[in-house]
Order: sequence, then structure tokens, then C-alpha cells
Amino acid sequence: MGHRHPDQHPQVEASYVADSRLPVDALVAQSGHADLLVLGTHGWGGLAGLVHGSVTQDAFARANCPIVVIREPHDRVV
Repeated sequence: MGHRHPDQHPQVEASYVADSRLPVDALVAQSGHADLLVLGTHGWGGLAGLVHGSVTQDAFARANCPIVVIREPHDRVV
């Protein structure tokens, strides 16, 4: 579950996994085999966050490895 540019980061190993489970369940399952998960977030809070839920928050609470969360700048959120 990841992407890297081999010329820029040859020391980073990334893998891609197709999974039919719910996103948070797939992330938690993969976290058992990962050194680190890097997840993005829309940064929704308040009511929008409750309505949309948060895969990142759920994964953060349940993952078996460290997680880094990258937040999209507000002026770039669509």
C-alpha cells in the first residue's frame, strides 16, 4: 500500500496490496507486517468528521505499527 519513486528513495521498500475488506480493516491487517504506515487525511473535523468517519483515526487506534499522518493543506482539499 504505497508509492515511491525508486530514483529518489532507493532505500525505501514499499508494497502494493489489493484488498476487498473495508479500508480500515485492510490497513490494520497490513500493519501487522509493516514497519510504518503513512496515511493521508482530509483534516475534516466536527460534524463533517462524524458524518464521513475517519479511516485514519480508526487505523491509528487499531494499528500494530507506528503511523505517520500527512494532512493535505486546506487550500488543496477538494
